[in-house]
Amino acid sequence: MIYSPHTPPSKTEPRISVGKALELILAEARYELPVERVPLAESLGRVVAEKLYARHSLPAVLSAQVDGIAVRFDDRTSLPDRTEDRPFAFVGTGTALPEGFDTVVRAEDLEIAADGTLRILEEPCEKGACTLPPGWELRKGEVLIPPDLRLEPQHLGLLAAGGHREIPVLRRPLVAVLPTGDELVPQGSMPGPGQNIDSNSALFAGYLKGVGAEPLLYPITADDPVLLAERLGDALSKADMVLINGGSSRGHRDFTVSVVAGLGRVLSHGLNAAPGKPVLLAIIEGKPVVGVPGPALAAWYALENLVGPIVSRFLAQPPQERRSVKAILTRELRLEGFLKEALLSLRVLLSRDGEGRYLVSPYPLKNSMVTNFVRSDGILRIPEGVAGYDKGDEVEILLLYPQAIIEKRMEKRQLQTLDESEVF
Repeated sequence: MIYSPHTPPSKTEPRISVGKALELILAEARYELPVERVPLAESLGRVVAEKLYARHSLPAVLSAQVDGIAVRFDDRTSLPDRTEDRPFAFVGTGTALPEGFDTVVRAEDLEIAADGTLRILEEPCEKGACTLPPGWELRKGEVLIPPDLRLEPQHLGLLAAGGHREIPVLRRPLVAVLPTGDELVPQGSMPGPGQNIDSNSALFAGYLKGVGAEPLLYPITADDPVLLAERLGDALSKADMVLINGGSSRGHRDFTVSVVAGLGRVLSHGLNAAPGKPVLLAIIEGKPVVGVPGPALAAWYALENLVGPIVSRFLAQPPQERRSVKAILTRELRLEGFLKEALLSLRVLLSRDGEGRYLVSPYPLKNSMVTNFVRSDGILRIPEGVAGYDKGDEVEILLLYPQAIIEKRMEKRQLQTLDESEVF
């Protein structure tokens, strides 16, 4: 089957690759975030702003490594094994040894005799056995966490052990979201003829939080260049980055490009990508501004291809990568025209063959229903310049959900027959 977009792009329209567009915006904008201090319990997923050191040694003194009794090692040959005839003290794991004691006999190496006497079955073989010297776990002043590390649960435990209660972290990038269009009505509204619900703001907010940013949602802006310029100026005064949703194409009501160009510098307008061709990238006051297409599917790809990596740059992190699997194409894919020259992203369904290998069936590009995107298991990205694939070729699929969830989805579809009008 040959893909054909609804409206062929203009041959004179300037377009650059997604990779080049990302390179431009990352090189031109300022990516500096202030530091804030947050409680340790609220620091999960945050990026540490500076080196963090151990504030004390742990353990602070000689301590027991196991449950048992503390003894003096030098007593082992001069005294009998009856503990009533030698000094000892019961200790638990992690407790300090009383002064003068230097070794621990494990609880497993003790027994209570019939007369109630505590006996040592096996003497320690060396001085300091089953003990932890001062600083064994942590040494005061040692580096616990380097800067620019995104905190995981195990890091929080280490910081707590090292004496930290508040953590200096990079403030989350504040990203303003400006939905535009006379046809939009707020979420929760009943759309009338010719109206659409502003669902992308919810999509953007969720995506931004998932990559570590904080969304700043604006109300819908009508197709008025003066009002858009005012909103954009306000957003730039508050946020580190601005997303303008809608108005980045070339229709008679698309003002985003002219408004942005009047306030800053346009880096690119138009990507070699499908979906998501009419993406705008600009710099205003040193801040990245992205004009995101209105259709939900194209908007999502713009978030995935550009916005996510930009947020990662703010946080000094590598771009987040989706888990992928190898799969076998169930049908031939052949591309032509613009699609052969573009980064093509296809939504796919996965299944398994009799040998347990993944099989992949793509949705047609023209089927841009948001519901089908949600039902998809993953994305097949066809690089620029690739004319297609043959049936049976192995391709890489980027997963939209955890693999365990996709396996359950596949199980539910096993007895269903895919509609040939939906996949090819």
